[in-house]
Amino acid sequence: MIGLRLLVGMLLLCAITMQAHGAEEMLRNGDFEGEWQPLDSTIDGATAQGQVPDGWQDVSTWSGASTRYTRVPGADGKGSAVRLELLRMDRPNALLQMRSAFDVPMQAGGVYEIRAQLRSLTSTPVELHIRQHEEPRIRFWQTVAPAGPAWREFRFMAEPIDSGSARFFVTLRQRGTVEVDSVSMARLPDSARQMPAEPIRITGARCVRTRGDLIKHSDIIAMYQEGKAETLRKYRIDIVAWGGQLRTDEKTIAARRELIRMAHDAGVRMHAVDCAMVQEGGRFVVSQGQRDSPNLPLFWELRKDNEGTLARLADLGVDLTRNTVLDVNGDWVPVPWLAKRWRIPTASVYSPAARRWFFEQMDAIGSTGATALHFDEPAMGSYGVRHQSPGDFSDHAMVAFREWLGERPPAVWQEAGVKSLADFNYREFVLAHGGDPRSAPLWREFVRFQLFTTRDLVAELRDRVRQKVGRDIPLSMNANASSWIKLPFLALQDFMTTEVPHVAGTCRPPIPPLLVYKLGDAFRQPVASTAHGHDWYLIREDERPLLVCTWLAMSYALGHHLMMPGKAWVMSPIEGSSNYRPTTDHYACMAHFIKSSAPLLDHRQTISTVAVVVACDAIERDLSSLNALAARLAAANVPFSVAVEGNDLLERQVTAEDLEACSAILLASPAFLSEETRERVRKLAGDRPVAEHFGSSLPGFLPRPIKVQGAENVWILPRAVPGDREAPAVVHLLNRDYDPDARAMRLKGPFTVTLDARLFGGREFKTATMHQPRLLAELPADGDVTTSANVELKQDAEQIELEIPNLELWGVVELS
Repeated sequence: MIGLRLLVGMLLLCAITMQAHGAEEMLRNGDFEGEWQPLDSTIDGATAQGQVPDGWQDVSTWSGASTRYTRVPGADGKGSAVRLELLRMDRPNALLQMRSAFDVPMQAGGVYEIRAQLRSLTSTPVELHIRQHEEPRIRFWQTVAPAGPAWREFRFMAEPIDSGSARFFVTLRQRGTVEVDSVSMARLPDSARQMPAEPIRITGARCVRTRGDLIKHSDIIAMYQEGKAETLRKYRIDIVAWGGQLRTDEKTIAARRELIRMAHDAGVRMHAVDCAMVQEGGRFVVSQGQRDSPNLPLFWELRKDNEGTLARLADLGVDLTRNTVLDVNGDWVPVPWLAKRWRIPTASVYSPAARRWFFEQMDAIGSTGATALHFDEPAMGSYGVRHQSPGDFSDHAMVAFREWLGERPPAVWQEAGVKSLADFNYREFVLAHGGDPRSAPLWREFVRFQLFTTRDLVAELRDRVRQKVGRDIPLSMNANASSWIKLPFLALQDFMTTEVPHVAGTCRPPIPPLLVYKLGDAFRQPVASTAHGHDWYLIREDERPLLVCTWLAMSYALGHHLMMPGKAWVMSPIEGSSNYRPTTDHYACMAHFIKSSAPLLDHRQTISTVAVVVACDAIERDLSSLNALAARLAAANVPFSVAVEGNDLLERQVTAEDLEACSAILLASPAFLSEETRERVRKLAGDRPVAEHFGSSLPGFLPRPIKVQGAENVWILPRAVPGDREAPAVVHLLNRDYDPDARAMRLKGPFTVTLDARLFGGREFKTATMHQPRLLAELPADGDVTTSANVELKQDAEQIELEIPNLELWGVVELS
């Protein structure tokens, strides 16, 4: 194995040398050593001044950004580099963009190496991307380089899935100063597509232990309770995970208590009630305004005539800013996902009155008989409430932040130029530093303050419900590990019930849930996902139930859940918030198949031969690259697990247990892993090979224990019961080939699946049976929706061979 590591190292060195000398440079004047041209333009008051190198352009002023370009010494102290300064942002989405003046050709499947010398004098993130500069603006590659105050060379790899002409962009989305030198881009020879090393043979496989008995793999989970007991029985619902919002009047509480009792009588094991911290917080703010003006039926008037009602409130002297999230300019921030015609303020979690109201909500929830608790968007009550102008700058928040800083080491605020906290106001401090919170000193500390204090509030609210009901009840939140602002909340919850983009507009089975489910495994928490509201809007308008069935199959094959869409939340661009209530029985058929497959789903865990090490900083700044890597591994049928390295928002380190029994380790987005972390992982790996992944094709030496012959676009996912050599092992087969024109799956088969016997610890199997759901538009009266067939099985000491006769959507092969 040591010799293999040396061989891999030599191959990496050879590949880098080949790429440096054997590929043709595609960018013009990427070293900025040519002529420079003066720059002086103004659009609607936004200016671009200075000088730019030949072959490059500024395209910033259209967005409302004022910029300056300066010629400075290069990274080596010689030659030239360009200093980029984003000075002013006149609009929320203003940005600095320097782009190449000439197109470069991008070829689908080609491998491109991108290099750049960067330093950020103000800790401003530097985004690099390659995209079309005209419609449809296809983006071929992008990343965010974590540049610091010292010069550093970054190296990235791009493998576009589309072809076309593109331009190279350097982008700043926050005020600050960045210097750039030696930008290069080259297409690598086809021989560089994969490293020439032969795949290593696996010596074993890790069986990831991810959960207890709170939620079973075969449980059917609904987001809301919709309809009568017959609906719950039709979908065989075990858990209602969100449950919907609750008002605090006795009549509403009594009605919800009866609804929950009926659900439990119908077989629901766990029923949550939702505390919607943003939307219901907005209802609280409005109710406070109504107390100021008791004769005005404020909330419903807002829905009928938003602007008119707001104007009447102003005439009446009602102050809606008193308990509200305010932006840095002192304007209240509306709930972001409601229709534009209906604007209500977001409650500040730092308002004493709002906090009292949240605790009243907990008392009401505790009186309903709820057996679980859910918080919707807990982080958005503070930092994430509006991405364009993030943060709560209300007076209450400013006082709380001053108190927070008072408990931190003085160096934290003194190094930011704060001399005293006696009368410190961060809103005034940010305005004095240009008005953009994201580029002001103490910004990261302000983010930590908001997320950690909101997390502590959620913990208090959870404890209040537990005290009210006199027992522990499970907690879930709309929080998953792929959303960096929700990382601090993960330790509080028992399982994740979360919105995940499912890219319904592409009419393809989705990729983003894959990483979410793998991160759920890493945190040992079951994930019950739902698609984003705009995904459900597209499904509702275009009626594609079989596409949704691919979402369901994917979630359960990976050991998690998609919440059954008996009722799903929709974000309509016209109506705002609404619902999708399907009439199709396709979903009921899937639910019955899942329940009938319970003996093959429950207790089985992910089998992994490759551990992918992911930094929380990469989740924040390079999520697209992580999703692309997960997709490549799944498409190549490489069984993998994820190990997470923490940051200032999450105390966590990769451990030996995270890497246990895996045959190889892959460092994802290595620019975001410190050298100390990389060295620690290498020591934990021992003699196993460790490779850094730069966003290109997979390293050739990764173990490939699964092969598919005779079919394409099929994922193979083996699962087993840890430590139980008698229980049947399971191989999930996912057909990823959805035909958007026919609105059906392209059938697969016959084809052959070959698995390394070591995936299952060398167990000997005698029979193989494949079970598939019948994708019916109507649920049969007897509820029988499963087809089963024997599969030809051949096995020797090295491998297991399965002859699959056909596959429509999802096959569960039982090995006994």
